[in-house]
Amino acid sequence: MGEEIFMALLERDDIRRLVRLAADCRVNLYLVGGGVRDLLLGRPSQDLDFAMEGECVELPRRFAAAVGGTFFWLDEDRRHGRVVRGRGEGQANYDFVPLQGGTIEEDLALRDFTINSLAFPLNASGRGLLDPLGGAGDLSARIIRTCSPSAFADDPVRLVRAIRFAATLKFEVAAPTWDQMLTTAPLLEQVAAERVRDEFFKILAVPESTSFLRQLAEAGLLHRITGTGSGCDKFVEGFDRVIRLERLVAGLAARFPVDHEGLTRQLSVGIEDGISSSSLLKLAALVGPVAADGVDVLFEKLRLGNRSRRMLRLLCQTKLPVGLLIPPERQTLRTMYRFFRDEAPASLELVLLSLSYGVIPPDVALRLVEYYYHDYDPEGADLYLSGTDIMEILDSAPGPRVGEAAALLREAESRGAVNSRVEAEDYLRKNLLTKQAPIG
Repeated sequence: MGEEIFMALLERDDIRRLVRLAADCRVNLYLVGGGVRDLLLGRPSQDLDFAMEGECVELPRRFAAAVGGTFFWLDEDRRHGRVVRGRGEGQANYDFVPLQGGTIEEDLALRDFTINSLAFPLNASGRGLLDPLGGAGDLSARIIRTCSPSAFADDPVRLVRAIRFAATLKFEVAAPTWDQMLTTAPLLEQVAAERVRDEFFKILAVPESTSFLRQLAEAGLLHRITGTGSGCDKFVEGFDRVIRLERLVAGLAARFPVDHEGLTRQLSVGIEDGISSSSLLKLAALVGPVAADGVDVLFEKLRLGNRSRRMLRLLCQTKLPVGLLIPPERQTLRTMYRFFRDEAPASLELVLLSLSYGVIPPDVALRLVEYYYHDYDPEGADLYLSGTDIMEILDSAPGPRVGEAAALLREAESRGAVNSRVEAEDYLRKNLLTKQAPIG
């Protein structure tokens, strides 16, 4: 199966160099795992994994030098190293690890799923594709099947990875493997949060992820990942929100004919490694509006960085910003400016989320998006009145009273109650000078 694919691989300059170096080092070298799987599926891959049989410490370093790449250890104790070549979209990763077990067949039996238990010898003739567990057949049948009954106990992150492969490859989890997942789901609590997070966000990155989020819930995994809810019923409303959001994102060109490309780029922005703006938006839709302590639980369960935390705080706030709820007839350039400035860096995402919820009508969303892309200046106007202006009106020296007055004025401008300098002056006089008690 796929012999011509591997023959073409052996003609690549980087692989030819690697094979020669392996022979010099007296190492039997095998292409294994996902690289073999993706080649057989016809999926281009820039990540190749190699299993090495023999004394092999220097092979990755020599290969890095030969191809102008960089070598570093992923796990020095296990002699698991990586060579990185190129940058950006053209970057290629080559991972090297000694055989786990005495033979290549024993190595493959220790892997997670049969579709990843495939190997192709690079410097051994006449052996062809190695497939001791029937992985090629499962590839053809589009099935995710564990390599052994202990696969999930050996590494419980595979519980989430099974559904991640189902999502990214559009495969089905085999019935016996699903039964294994149901009985071993509690083991996920033993896995480092960062590993679970990485697999979870790969599922969220799939354009139509809702059915796979449901699978996570049905397997008893989703509430363990997010720290919210328990069982599939707790996420029903969240699934519905994600569906509506994904439909909106799929139809951006129809909703926003002028600015849909900008929105698409915005959603693809990386917030942190492996986490896009789009994925955070889906996560916010899944969990829905939650109080601050609920958001903190989510942060801790997923070990999110500061940028992701700030985004989620804005996206999951229990009350939508006033700037989104102003009636169209009262929406001004000033109020839109305030909204985008105050809700950065999640302002555009909040527009899309609110539109998908049905909280704001399409014409309001369109106007906000058009304003953002064609008129919004992040360094633009601030309050209509400066601090000096406020002090003159209040006949007050610098101090907390002036700051509180500025905050009151900022809120009034954000909701469209104040739309000019004159209105700002009148507003402060009316709301402050006529009151005997101090602000607050």
